[in-house]
Amino acid sequence: MNILVPFNDEQFLPAFLESGAKEFYMGFYDPAWTEAFGIHSDINRLSLFRNTANRYTIEELERIAKRLHEAGASLYITMNAPGYSAEQLKWIGDYLDTLSSFQADGIITSIPELIPMIRSRNMKAVASTMCGIMNRDLAKWYREQGMQRIILPRELSSPEIEAIMQAEPELEYEVFFMRNGCHYEDFSCLGMHGGEKGALCYSIRHGNAQIFSRDPYFKTEMVDTHDKFCSEFHSFACGQCAVYRFMDMGVNALKIVGRLDDMDEVLSDIRLTSENLRIASQCDSEEEYLRYMRWPGDPYDYCRRGFSCYYPEIRWS
Repeated sequence: MNILVPFNDEQFLPAFLESGAKEFYMGFYDPAWTEAFGIHSDINRLSLFRNTANRYTIEELERIAKRLHEAGASLYITMNAPGYSAEQLKWIGDYLDTLSSFQADGIITSIPELIPMIRSRNMKAVASTMCGIMNRDLAKWYREQGMQRIILPRELSSPEIEAIMQAEPELEYEVFFMRNGCHYEDFSCLGMHGGEKGALCYSIRHGNAQIFSRDPYFKTEMVDTHDKFCSEFHSFACGQCAVYRFMDMGVNALKIVGRLDDMDEVLSDIRLTSENLRIASQCDSEEEYLRYMRWPGDPYDYCRRGFSCYYPEIRWS
C-alpha cells in the first residue's frame, strides 16, 4: 500500500521520498490556456490558483518525472475539471501527447471522454472523485469504459469501500487519508476553487451566518458545534486509524491532500503514515494496531471530539 502525496515544491522531493512517499500527484499551469479560454476555465480543480497550486509548467514536468522514476516513484497529473469543451479537448490531447513523452504514469480525470485519449497514450486512467463512484455499479461501469484506478469519494465508510473493492477486484483503489476534508460532495460541486469569491463552501464557512430559532439551545450550542465541525474537518482530516483495515483490504494508495498546503506539514503527515504502516505490518489484528498506532498531533484536538475523522466507524462505532 503506497502513500500518495501532493507535489508542489521540488526542494521537498528528497525528503518526501526518504519519508516513504511512493506516488505523487500534481497539476501544471499554462498561461496560453488562460489566454485562450479565460481565467475561469480550469485545466484542473485548482487552476484558478494559477501557479500557486500548479507551480510548474508542463515542460518542467519532464525533469520532475525523470527524478521520480529514477527513485522508483510514480507521477499522476490532474485533469479533473468538471468538464471540457470540444476545443479544450483538442488542447488536452496535445497536453497528453507531451505528458506521454515524459512517461507520466497516469492522468486523474473527471469525464469518460478522456479515458480512451489517456489509454491510447499508454498512461493509466484514474477516476477523480468528480466521477462520484459511490457504489459497485458505478465502479463496474467505469471499469467497462477503461478506467484502471478509482479515487473513492470522501463520503464512503470503510465497509462501503470494501464492498466496492470486492465487487470489482480488477481495479486499483485510492482512498482519502490525510488533510483537508470536505463536508460537501466533490461530484455534486460545481463551485470553483479560488477566484474573487471562492467556492460556495468557503462562503458558507467564512460568511456571517444568521440562524433564527425560538429554541436558544439550537441557536447557540448547535451552531457552535456545526462551526467547529466545518472548520476542523475542512482544515484537518485524518484516517490513521484505518491503516490496518485498508492494508488488509488491499487498498493501493493512501491519499494525502494539499497542493496548496505547507509542504512541511505534508511531510509530517508522510512520516506519520509511514510509521503507522510499519506498526500495522507487525500487528496481528486491528485491535492491536489501534492500541499501538501513532496519533496525529494532540489527540484531543484532532481525534477525541470526532470532528476530524475520515473513517470514524473504525474507532468510535
